[in-house]
Amino acid sequence: MKIFPRGKEFYPNHTHVIHALSNIMRSKFDSPYHTWKEIPIEVRNMWFDKFKKKFCWDDEHAHEIRRVFEFRASSRLKGMTFEIRKSGKQPVWLSKDVYDGLCAYWESEEFKGKSMRKNYKESQLLMNHFHSPTLGEKINHLSIKSQKRHIGSNGEDEDGDEDEDEDEDDDDDDDDDDDSNDDQQENEDADKNDK
Repeated sequence: MKIFPRGKEFYPNHTHVIHALSNIMRSKFDSPYHTWKEIPIEVRNMWFDKFKKKFCWDDEHAHEIRRVFEFRASSRLKGMTFEIRKSGKQPVWLSKDVYDGLCAYWESEEFKGKSMRKNYKESQLLMNHFHSPTLGEKINHLSIKSQKRHIGSNGEDEDGDEDEDEDEDDDDDDDDDDDSNDDQQENEDADKNDK
């Protein structure tokens, strides 16, 4: 089957190619590889040679095909090892020694430390996503910045009037606090009467 590189995928039938790539990797998975970088270049080349027997491409695409192959094989390695770890069962295509080696790595402090750091980073990204300012907060912030630019260094706005509202706003805030305390006291008194 003739294939072409298209970004980080193979064309025309990416799913078929990835399925074949997974089968090639499974056929010769002789060591507990858990990262692509630790796989010896000889093993990568052997997998790529098998890949070349199943697929063909124009010479002008050879470098790009190898790049996509490396990217996709690395991704498949992550996916395959994740599936094994998640299932907690030794797959038929994996020898007991290799499976035991992977399990030993997953129980190691090195793996647990990496996993904790990854989970922490993901939770921080999630928190940043959910706790970012709302559009209303951003508009309000920009409005305040804009108003501050129009007030001169002598405390007068563009019309020459002094800005007296600032002190009044501070007094209003104190009154709001007193009101909320009064409301809270009334709610507590009502709860006591209900009992």
